[in-house]
Amino acid sequence: MILKFNMLQTICLAIVFYIFGDFLNKKFKCIGNLCIAAPIIGGLIFAIFNLIISRNTNYQISLNTSFNPLLSNIFFTAIGLKISTKLIKKGGNLLIRYWIVCSILSLIQNLLVIKVSGFLNIHPLLSLTCGSTTMQGGHSFALAFGNTIQSLGIKNAIDYGLTSATLGLIFGGLVGGPFGKFLIEKYNLKPNPKEFASRSKVSSETIMSTTITTYSFFKHLLVILICLELSQILCVYFLNSTGWVIPEVVTSIFLAVIIKSIDEKLNFLDLESSTLDLFGDISLGIFLAASLMNLDLYNLSSHIPTILFLVICQLILILLYAYFFCFRFLGKDFTAACMLSGMIGHGLGATPNALANMGELREKYGPAPKAFLVVPLVSSFLMDTTNVPCILFFINFYKN
Repeated sequence: MILKFNMLQTICLAIVFYIFGDFLNKKFKCIGNLCIAAPIIGGLIFAIFNLIISRNTNYQISLNTSFNPLLSNIFFTAIGLKISTKLIKKGGNLLIRYWIVCSILSLIQNLLVIKVSGFLNIHPLLSLTCGSTTMQGGHSFALAFGNTIQSLGIKNAIDYGLTSATLGLIFGGLVGGPFGKFLIEKYNLKPNPKEFASRSKVSSETIMSTTITTYSFFKHLLVILICLELSQILCVYFLNSTGWVIPEVVTSIFLAVIIKSIDEKLNFLDLESSTLDLFGDISLGIFLAASLMNLDLYNLSSHIPTILFLVICQLILILLYAYFFCFRFLGKDFTAACMLSGMIGHGLGATPNALANMGELREKYGPAPKAFLVVPLVSSFLMDTTNVPCILFFINFYKN
């Protein structure tokens, strides 16, 4: 018997298991130390529960997650509306170099999984869901691009992507900090005293009001909805005029950045970071929880060895790349070591992983202000400007 949950019931369940995941994160230190987001923990627990129920009883739970694409687009649009060109300029030459190494990483991640796909006897597009799509794009890209790949006739693309993103998140959190520690202790690296005076502080112009009014809520909602509508129009135009498949989430974030850049000069919208954070946190929390809850673990179990092999290949790749090339290219100093612990975090998982890895090093060895400025800027936005075209190239190259 199938127990069908409608959209509202599914949202309620997603919120319940989000809260449960947050409780486990705070209650058990061993779970909290993994820096795995609460909705991912809660969603996976529900997926395991559903697997046990379906395998041992006559019942199976069916969720309605038709709202997920909208939530994904809202999340990325909110991110785009927070990107400040002033902060990007502060990153300077180090930001450019870090952006370059991360962009090269996305290319070789995709080349690696496509090359290995022949050995594993799977479709290149299916292997691509275990490349930079999920390693650097995370669960959000797993769904956004997974939907696109599945629309091309490739089965299990979303499940592959979500599973690889989860495994990458775990590996990125477990390996990033120890790798940075290894570099710091091997080369006896110390924090740069010159950076102490300019320790990362939020400038007065970026401090926004923490009070969210009804007017502020609706104003920001209107801007987000306009971005989403324009995004749909652009995606249809690109498909009809060029034949290229572009997910709406891609055009949404770039339109949001353009609007934010114009607003910085004209100041006609007066966008508030606190309100955008609210939209981003709510949409991402429900989106991730519902997505992981909807994983078909039984159907996916036969694919786990393949996905795990691809993710381990990615882990070996990023460690070799970081040690033999990136460390020297970024300056072979304390800041570089911290940044690389962050790169492993978001290169296999997500930006929160990167910040958690660098935070551990800061607590033990001292501050690295530039690392905390550059890494989030690149991982949360700038990487999309190179990673997205890279993913789209491979999707459209292998779609036939």
